[in-house]
Amino acid sequence: MLSSSWRLSLSDGSLEGLKWLALASMVYDHVMRLLFMGPVLGDATAFGRIAFPLFAFIFAYNLSRPNVDARVYHRSVLRLVSFGLLAQPAMFYLIGVWQLNILFALAAFAGLLWIIRERSEWYAIPVAFLFF
Repeated sequence: MLSSSWRLSLSDGSLEGLKWLALASMVYDHVMRLLFMGPVLGDATAFGRIAFPLFAFIFAYNLSRPNVDARVYHRSVLRLVSFGLLAQPAMFYLIGVWQLNILFALAAFAGLLWIIRERSEWYAIPVAFLFF
């Protein structure tokens, strides 16, 4: 277990660079999958597969800052669900499969982090795995 004094610290420039890398990776993946209907030149979309882990890391890093309170979690979940609902029809139209998009996974992640951080209810972790 890590001591409470250990903290990962990234400069604002590094965090911004990770955001741009994740965005470029996501756009590349979406263009390759939707316009070219699959991988081009072998598995060229492997670069696109790093988008979600980067976005999840950035999101978790921002939520783990010391000055974050419950309102930030609430606002984040509300925004993610709202944009997820807006993006859902386009996803269904383009892919043809009715499944929840990645924004709902990030919203569930934020809710889980809030439960763990504010309420110290660690049993929420295995319960969350039942839904994913």
